[in-house]
Amino acid sequence: DKALQLNPNNSVAYNSRGNAYKGLKKYERAIKNYDNAIKLNPNDAGYYYNRGDSYRNLEQFELAIADYNKAININPSFAEAYNNRGLSYALTRNFKQAIVDATKAIQLNPNYSNAYQLRGICYEALGEEEKAQVDFAKAKQLGWN
Repeated sequence: DKALQLNPNNSVAYNSRGNAYKGLKKYERAIKNYDNAIKLNPNDAGYYYNRGDSYRNLEQFELAIADYNKAININPSFAEAYNNRGLSYALTRNFKQAIVDATKAIQLNPNYSNAYQLRGICYEALGEEEKAQVDFAKAKQLGWN
């Protein structure tokens, strides 16, 4: 708040305050802060990613996916954005698209345990138990429990 009093055009401060609200599970307030950050700096992929997370937590999956798409368009190497877009797809039971996104996240970051875990859950949901177990084992090897 103090940083924004000193400089109301500080996109980083809006993003940080949004993160604080997200941590408090006050997602609507977080989104308002991310909106302000994006208005000030529409080329920061992290702002869209963070807002997407808040939308996902509110179960507004289409808005979340749209924000992850924007983050990926700005930064095509953003593994976490692919993973969280995949998570949003999985939560809407679009497991095949979720697998595509988790696989892309793994290609970008082969040590990303959450992406293996997500892909394993999706394989399991599709009845592909063997593939699921391989991904769960890899996720555990990388520290997921």
